[in-house]
Amino acid sequence: MRLRFEAPAFRFYILVAFLVVCAFTGGSSRTDAGLLLLLRPVTVLILASLVILSPRLELGSIRQPMILLGLFAATMLLQIIPLPPGLWLSLPGHERYAQAAVIAGIQQPWRPLSITPDLTLNSLVSLLPVLIMLIAFAGIGRRRNDLILFPLVLAGISVVLGIIQITGGPGSAAYLYRPTSDFLPVGLFANRNHQAVMLAVALPALAAWARHPRAGRYRLAIAGGFGLLLLPVILATGSRAGMALAGVGLVAAGILVWPVLKTWRIPRMVYLGAALLLVAAIGVTVFAGRAISIDRLADVDGPSTELRLVTLPIVLTIIRDHLPFGAGYGAFDQIFRSYEPDFLLRPTFFNRAHDDLLETVLSGGIPALIVMILFAVWWVRQTVQAWRNTQQASYDGVLARLGAIISGMLVLASIVDYPLRTPLAGVMFALACCWLSRAALEPER
Repeated sequence: MRLRFEAPAFRFYILVAFLVVCAFTGGSSRTDAGLLLLLRPVTVLILASLVILSPRLELGSIRQPMILLGLFAATMLLQIIPLPPGLWLSLPGHERYAQAAVIAGIQQPWRPLSITPDLTLNSLVSLLPVLIMLIAFAGIGRRRNDLILFPLVLAGISVVLGIIQITGGPGSAAYLYRPTSDFLPVGLFANRNHQAVMLAVALPALAAWARHPRAGRYRLAIAGGFGLLLLPVILATGSRAGMALAGVGLVAAGILVWPVLKTWRIPRMVYLGAALLLVAAIGVTVFAGRAISIDRLADVDGPSTELRLVTLPIVLTIIRDHLPFGAGYGAFDQIFRSYEPDFLLRPTFFNRAHDDLLETVLSGGIPALIVMILFAVWWVRQTVQAWRNTQQASYDGVLARLGAIISGMLVLASIVDYPLRTPLAGVMFALACCWLSRAALEPER
């Protein structure tokens, strides 16, 4: 009986250990990132430990996210099943690859649907960190509310590491990944956009942390100070999407914390002082020449923006040519090169669509689109439930609303980038969905 009583706490510490490893090894979306050699074995060991130690899980709280994850994984599994030559050759967009067997002088072999089955298998394995979060969340009991510290600690470490990076220069050992965004405070990530998005997500998380039932006014002051520190770093990353999401995060944070502010009757001068500090922090960043996000926003004709717009018709053409089943998860880089026109050739390469929703349809076809629609329906229903719940004063209700905000912000970021392809952001997204999945449940005492 004693072991069973302590099992939730033990699972919680296992999850914390995994989150620490994921924070320092899961910040890159590249399949050849060296730190994956550490993250993947640890992921398998942690998952095995949770399965062994979790014979009784509260699956009711995460049943729907688990089903959606299973459906998404199924679309990947179907793509790595070998198909007979006649069926494979009839797949849209695949006939151009039939010449490989002809040139080699062999009969057409059995081949899977995916153009790059090895990378599709890698995409399937990449879902394991998300599965760990779902299983752990269902097995840690009331300790799940303590996970509010995850986005805050993550943001704190990433900010400090980012400051060390820009102080040490492009050769600084504080950069965890290569290639990376040199001269910029990318923190725990390889990409400046991913760093900015995760810092923006921390803004509403700070407000939810300040709303804890046992919190006092000191928490609100700490949250405000931390938020003021995050904003200049977001501007220094040079991410325009991150800057826009920071605005969304600030509004969401204000909405979350407003019920508490109304009861405390804080003088107006405090609000005025906070606004002046916010303006001063942004002003100092601009004056110091570190507000790269604002500079890039003014450069509307910049090469990166133009490249995304120019390549959009090509991406849409690839999607059209491979419907209804898609080209295969992980195949974008290889297949884009076969469609890339000569005028786009340059020293750099376009390895992502920079619109993860479109790239997912390109990869998984109609089945992937159906899963995304199912997720959207579930998200809207749960979000409405979270904001209409009469138990809004409970901390479970606050976290459900936070889950809706964080997951929504990450989806918005995915329209212009690909943050969810990093294991670290994927785990954050899974945590947000877990909080949101409890929107319709009765709050715990």
